[in-house]
Amino acid sequence: MVTTARNTTIALAVTTCFLSACFSIAPGEGQIECLADADCPPGWICNVDGDHQCYSDASEFPGTDTDSDADSDTDSDTDSDTDSDTDSDTDSDTDPIECTGTIVDFDFESGDQGFGHGALGSAADPWERGDPGDETCSSGSSCWATNLGGNYARCLDAELVSPVINLSECASASATVMLRFMHYYIFQPVDVSIWRDGGTLQFSSNGGSTWQDVVPSPGYEGEIDGNYTGPCGDTSPTLANHDGWSGTISGDAWTEVSVEIGNLFKTDEFRFRFLFASDRVGEETGWFIDDIGLYAE
Repeated sequence: MVTTARNTTIALAVTTCFLSACFSIAPGEGQIECLADADCPPGWICNVDGDHQCYSDASEFPGTDTDSDADSDTDSDTDSDTDSDTDSDTDSDTDPIECTGTIVDFDFESGDQGFGHGALGSAADPWERGDPGDETCSSGSSCWATNLGGNYARCLDAELVSPVINLSECASASATVMLRFMHYYIFQPVDVSIWRDGGTLQFSSNGGSTWQDVVPSPGYEGEIDGNYTGPCGDTSPTLANHDGWSGTISGDAWTEVSVEIGNLFKTDEFRFRFLFASDRVGEETGWFIDDIGLYAE
């Protein structure tokens, strides 16, 4: 039996076309649905007895504002300044994470852990978290997949995005910071030297306002063509003309990928995302991702 836990309020609470290029902005208080703390970004908590949304602190839960009487008695200008400052800081800031050993890790057994997903240029979003049925996860029984119950569809353009992670403590540290994860994929085979369907990894230093390609190890098969003519509406996916993983993973087995997080990305708004695209022909098993971690070495 296939089980999924799909977060309908994704971590890209606002999506604006930065990521044909469209882009995502980190969510604020009460903008990520949850059943437990594990469904929230690192350091946030789930309001399990209330609206089942993620908050940075229990004091942010609806109905727990102890300053409401004081606010009503103060000058209206003061109220306006205080409210706008608080909202702005909450939406963009996360607590710094100590830059030593395992900085943060995600196994996805108990929830989405703050990850979000959504369609970009396509109408459908294939990303799901749960038991992949006929396939297996790298560990446990829950991982991310482009389709938990079968082959991915055609004409897809979608992303799986991490929560905002505060790496500012690493900016002055001497340790090398690495992102590592396990993945497995079977995409459409190469067609006369053209890689059609596939996936790639990108980093952001500003919460998702802009994204940059990175060079992982093991590396990519080649440049993704992304032919979206005809039935796909003559559009071009976000992944088109970017290097990416394609075909079938070497060894046909789960493989660890690693990539160094350079100083450019050691900010208080670090994020990473997995881009996936499929073109107008062919459907395959897809992409599976599990056991993601950031490590100071």
